Amino acid sequence: MTAHTFSGCHSETLRHRENGTPKGLMGEHKVLLLQAGGSVYSEGLMAQMDFASSYLKILFSGFLGFASVDTVYTEGTAGDWEASVQRACAKIDVVYDHFSA
Repeated sequence: MTAHTFSGCHSETLRHRENGTPKGLMGEHKVLLLQAGGSVYSEGLMAQMDFASSYLKILFSGFLGFASVDTVYTEGTAGDWEASVQRACAKIDVVYDHFSA
């Protein structure tokens, strides 16, 4: 296998198998994505336009091999910004228990 590191990282993040496919080496590490938007992209008609979260989940779990990838959205900030942030903080509290376990 060929080892690769990303710029700024001090340990291996992935290796390439004999057939050339990547094998993520992040093991038991977890990712918490915090994604903000002026509109609501996690549900409804706009959900099909949220390509960033699915791309990042595939990158972190499938390519780099992280054990889990959780996403918390802060959405609707173009409307009531303060309420949006409060909802996101409540979601972070719920996800944090899983994330820190």
